[in-house]
Amino acid sequence: MPAKIYKIFFIALGLSLLFTSSYAQNSTCFLSGIDSNYLKKLKEAEKAFDIKITKEAPSIYNYLARGGILSELGNHKRAINDFDIAISLDSNFFEAYYNRSISRLALIDTLGAIIDLNQAIQLNSRYADAFCNRAIIILEMNDFEKALIDFNLAIRFDSLNWKLWSNRGLLFFRQHDYLSSIQDYNKAIALGPNESIVHYNRGLAYYELMNYQSAITDFTTEIALLGVCNTYFWRGLAYNKTKEFKLAVSDFDQAIELSPLDKFTFHNRGISKMELYDLQGARKDFDQEIKNNPKHSKTYYERSRVFYNLSDFENAVKDLNKSIELNSTDAKAFYNLGLSQSKLRHPKLAIEAYSKAIEMDSNYASAYYNRGFVKRELKLFNEAIKDFDMAININPKYMEAYHWKAYSYAKLKKFKEALITADKLVELDSSLSKVYIARGLIEVETGQLNASCLDFKKALSLGDIEAKAFIEYYCK
Repeated sequence: MPAKIYKIFFIALGLSLLFTSSYAQNSTCFLSGIDSNYLKKLKEAEKAFDIKITKEAPSIYNYLARGGILSELGNHKRAINDFDIAISLDSNFFEAYYNRSISRLALIDTLGAIIDLNQAIQLNSRYADAFCNRAIIILEMNDFEKALIDFNLAIRFDSLNWKLWSNRGLLFFRQHDYLSSIQDYNKAIALGPNESIVHYNRGLAYYELMNYQSAITDFTTEIALLGVCNTYFWRGLAYNKTKEFKLAVSDFDQAIELSPLDKFTFHNRGISKMELYDLQGARKDFDQEIKNNPKHSKTYYERSRVFYNLSDFENAVKDLNKSIELNSTDAKAFYNLGLSQSKLRHPKLAIEAYSKAIEMDSNYASAYYNRGFVKRELKLFNEAIKDFDMAININPKYMEAYHWKAYSYAKLKKFKEALITADKLVELDSSLSKVYIARGLIEVETGQLNASCLDFKKALSLGDIEAKAFIEYYCK
């Protein structure tokens, strides 16, 4: 899975603005504009207040109302002008400062928004909505402690408002305190059971706790209530985690239909299709993701896996080189490059790639093993043994490393060391026939024919037909 892109939502109070977290991407699903009928009504209301303001004596309520309508229509500069007039008519009218703060924030005047909220709170010290929105702004500045104080005050003054609990839950989410986050979401849902955004955000928290079934339940509830593409995306990821790949593909299909340009949806559908062995379908999805998002290294990496499984090792190498160009610290990409170069019979390039993987991750047992395997093929047996030893030190139960270490010792005619290593193979898993074959062949080299025959017979008893030929040849 790619780096996570959260689209978690704060609920700003008053004019129903949605704030995404600082690391979220704008979602074409949630931020889809104003419904056409509602837009028509807003414009009609604007005209009505234009007439009232022209004909009637200056009224704070008329300017406040028109300012709110203009803000809903996205005309924040005109809205601020109306709020300015309302404040000039009554400088103690705290709601005017609050509403002006929302328009200022929409124009990215964060300081101005905070000043207005401070003034609103000074005029009304129990103004829960103002505390909440100030907390949201402060949280975007990553001042968690001050934001929490404001959220706590907002909840103290209006504990039955589900939005306040939901927003504080997002603060805990941002602090990676997912259990506390879920507790607040639970309270929000108890107060507003049909609020889709809260189910969506609680689903994200469950996902982070790897409680994928609960996440799926919440995402399913959100879909029943509203059904936005981002929820299909995350439920698809959760289905991937529970290995329900057909359901995952179905959700990614729906997410793509609703918002075809969202990042990573094609990528993740491609991964699901790989799990279903639909390699051509996966390739097409990775192709589309690269077209939409050509700088994402992980998609080149995943497409290289498709090429590898299709035995198209040259294209696998090309994609891995591109992935490494975009992210030169990805040990897995270097490792897979080594595998592909080995398939192309480029041993030196394979060794170089495995060495880079080890440089990125000194505990990469498979990289040591495969580098040792290539060195063995080059008859560099002493160097191969060193790599097999490193793999075994990291993973003491690495059967293949013991096997080829024993083989390498035998090739160096160090039969004592080879036999000790073969004994370890049998110790690790006495149910595998191949360990007895390996030890039996080493025993043949050391002249221990009786012992070798016992091992070959044990291998045959475990169902290894190859052992029969060894018995006929060595155990007459």
